[in-house]
Amino acid sequence: MTDMAKAKRDKSEEITFESAMARLEEITRQLEAGEIALDQMIATFREGMELVSYCSKKLEEAELILEKLIGDAGQAIQVEAADLGPEEAE
Repeated sequence: MTDMAKAKRDKSEEITFESAMARLEEITRQLEAGEIALDQMIATFREGMELVSYCSKKLEEAELILEKLIGDAGQAIQVEAADLGPEEAE
């Protein structure tokens, strides 16, 4: 399978954050080793940048979800404390 065919196949499959991070680690090792040709190095770097963008987006989405959950939990705690009345809250 050519690299182009593999790239097209890979893009059509849904990747996980963890698999993207693992691939980024692999790409980093390849680029640091300098054992690949310049054209392949550029293509690999480009793939890495796409994965960085994907991972950043996933982290931002996770952060928004966590902020919402924490906010919802905080509101629930405030409501429960307000329902108790002054004597019961102490």
